[in-house]
Amino acid sequence: MNDKDLLVELMARKMAGELSPEAEKQLEALLASDAELREEAALLEECWRVSGLYARPEFEVDKDAAWGKLQRRLKAQSEAKPLWRPWLAVASVALLLVAAYVFFMPGKGVQMLTAVAHSDVFLQPLPDGSRVWLAKGSELSYPASFGETREVRLSGEAYFEVAKDPEHPFVVQGYYGHVRVLGTRFDYRSRSGSGEKLLVAEGKVAYEVKGGEKRLVLVKEEAAAYDPGKDSLQKANYSPNAFYWQTGRLVFRGTPLREVLDELESLFEVRFDRSEIEHLLSCRQTLSFNDHPKLEDVLKALQTHLGWKMWQGDKGVWHLSGGKCK
Repeated sequence: MNDKDLLVELMARKMAGELSPEAEKQLEALLASDAELREEAALLEECWRVSGLYARPEFEVDKDAAWGKLQRRLKAQSEAKPLWRPWLAVASVALLLVAAYVFFMPGKGVQMLTAVAHSDVFLQPLPDGSRVWLAKGSELSYPASFGETREVRLSGEAYFEVAKDPEHPFVVQGYYGHVRVLGTRFDYRSRSGSGEKLLVAEGKVAYEVKGGEKRLVLVKEEAAAYDPGKDSLQKANYSPNAFYWQTGRLVFRGTPLREVLDELESLFEVRFDRSEIEHLLSCRQTLSFNDHPKLEDVLKALQTHLGWKMWQGDKGVWHLSGGKCK
């Protein structure tokens, strides 16, 4: 966890009245170390105060209205099951502080709200009943209430469960393109510089690159990828393991080792030296994992199947050697 993520967590605990003496000392040391962090802490405290939860008399804020709106958002958040980390409830409070800063700013009407997954996967309900899982480091902007079109903006990666509403299309704006649906489940990854990828788990989805010249319609278990460097949009391999960050599951059924390693490199952002296991790459593997297995767990299971030797070398490269198909 970096200093900014730690600051958000500690400030959320402080303003929720859950900061231990040890954590209070940690917060004081953090603020003393960096002027930029002190400014961010002041902004978070301002968000809390403006939202009506911590309002001072000199602020002319409709505290009852603010409290009611935050209560409804907190209730919606609490009804959603927490994902994998016990302190995510605190993270959701921190998220609401940021949202409140925009929503309840005196003198302004309803504006776009922003949900940010600072340190872990975050489940964000939307006003229409849709649900969005944000991958770590991802950001979603959406209105407090939808109009004729349910439009949101994504930076990063998210898994969407879109509530069906034929009269009001759901649109996700990415960096290079956008996705348009009526009701479905899909994963959309959009990052500046690295292109975009779309995987459809259910329903039908239209993906269009900005400018309107390139467009694909995808159905269940289809995928597409856009490469901004080549300005290329094409269908891609679909794998349910791409949802690993959200579901915590990895499944390989008779998959050649070459493809298993390809997926592990993509999911865990590592690299394998395959020069000494060329004879194994066509060996088919059947493995299943739940509860977010670590890379080492998967490699040890493969080692049991194949009898290879493995070690991690310089720059995080995994070296594999020996073994045989069974």
